[in-house]
Amino acid sequence: MKLQFMFLGKKTPLDLQNMTTKYVDRLRKYVKVELCFLNEKSATKLEQRIFTKNQLNSYFIILDEKGRQVNSIQYANLINQIMFNSSNIVFLIGESYGFPQEIVNRVSCKISLSNMT
Repeated sequence: MKLQFMFLGKKTPLDLQNMTTKYVDRLRKYVKVELCFLNEKSATKLEQRIFTKNQLNSYFIILDEKGRQVNSIQYANLINQIMFNSSNIVFLIGESYGFPQEIVNRVSCKISLSNMT
């Protein structure tokens, strides 16, 4: 099992990057983790980088405020189900304007984190 976090846009400020690194280090005790920053201006190029970089057995989740609302327990159950069917979970985190529609149409799931505690 591998978790990938793909961020659209420029790299985060150093202090936020340090917090992310600490969290990723904790995750690495249990699962392989990869961070990727994509700064493509073209929707077509962005789509190619996202979907050609990943294996066929990947499950793509867009984290978006307009996504399906889930609480912590529902989220844990969702991840548990995905783990049985996929070898790779890819979390796509967009900029303030989100992702191009071409990418949204190709992902497996779109969820919002706002109900989680």
